[in-house]
Amino acid sequence: MTIYHANLKKKKRTGGARTPWRRLREYEMGRGPTETKISQEGEVVQKTRVVGGNVKLRVRAASHVNVSLNDGKTTRAKILELVENPSNPLYARRGIITKGALIRTSAGLARLTSKPGKDGTLNGVLVEEGSK
Repeated sequence: MTIYHANLKKKKRTGGARTPWRRLREYEMGRGPTETKISQEGEVVQKTRVVGGNVKLRVRAASHVNVSLNDGKTTRAKILELVENPSNPLYARRGIITKGALIRTSAGLARLTSKPGKDGTLNGVLVEEGSK
């Protein structure tokens, strides 16, 4: 089933339904959410054409994250597990990574700051330092 972002069926003042005044447009159609998972093999990035001929990169699966350390440096760390996802508790059970998710990496505990389904990359900030 498609996701549709327009409302052509406006209501009358009396509460009755009106007939749509035109057909659906393709630019009003939406897409389902990108459910990024943890992968052991590597990155899986999907290119999606969006309005204006632009390209949106969507991360389907990821094995590494760019972690910003406390001393200002950034390092690429391996994702070990998903600890918590405050956006949706069911996402944490299913292992789906979104912005704000708490993940355990080889550098320590990190919180995701990027949107993997929109930015095409995984960036995070170190919350708790782990063993190196």
